[in-house]
Amino acid sequence: MNSPTQKRIEIESHFIPKIKAALENIEDAKDIYNADSLNKDTLIAIKTKQLMSQPVEDYGFRIRQVTHPAMVQTIIQNMMNENYIVYEMGAGFIKFVPLQQSPKHNPLAEIEKACKKAAEKFVDSGITEKANKVNNAIHAHNVLVKQAEEALSGIKPFESYLSVIVADEVGND
Repeated sequence: MNSPTQKRIEIESHFIPKIKAALENIEDAKDIYNADSLNKDTLIAIKTKQLMSQPVEDYGFRIRQVTHPAMVQTIIQNMMNENYIVYEMGAGFIKFVPLQQSPKHNPLAEIEKACKKAAEKFVDSGITEKANKVNNAIHAHNVLVKQAEEALSGIKPFESYLSVIVADEVGND
C-alpha cells in the first residue's frame, strides 16, 4: 500500500506536465488571437487584394476564358459592346469591369467595396475561431486542474492511519 506522500507524488508527476502543457496551449492560442485582433485591418487589406486578384465573377467582375490567342480581340470587342472594359489579362482569361457611366459611378470602387466586405467577414470569422480556440484551451486546462484536485482530495491524510484502537483485554480465563 502506497503512503499518502507517495500517492501525492504520483498524482503530481502525472498531472503537472499536462497542466503545464495546457497553460502553454492557452498562451499560444492567446498570442495568435491577439496578433490577429491587432492586425485586423492589415488582414482585411490583404484578403481584399487576394479576392480582387482571383479570376472569379463574384463581386462584379466578368471573366471570359481565352482558349486561343486569336480570340482575344473578339472577346474584348464583344465585352466593350456590353459596356465592359479590360481590367486584367491572365493566362487563359480576361477580367472585365463595367464601364464607368458617369463621374459619380465608379464600378471598380463598388467591386473593391464588395471584396472588402467579404474580406471583413472572412477575417472576423477567423478571429472568432481563434477566440473559440482560446476558450477551448482554457476549458481543457480547467478540466485537468479539476481532475488533479479530485485525485488529490481522494488521498487520506497521514493522520487517518494513526488511529489508536482501544479494546478491553481479551480474557485469559
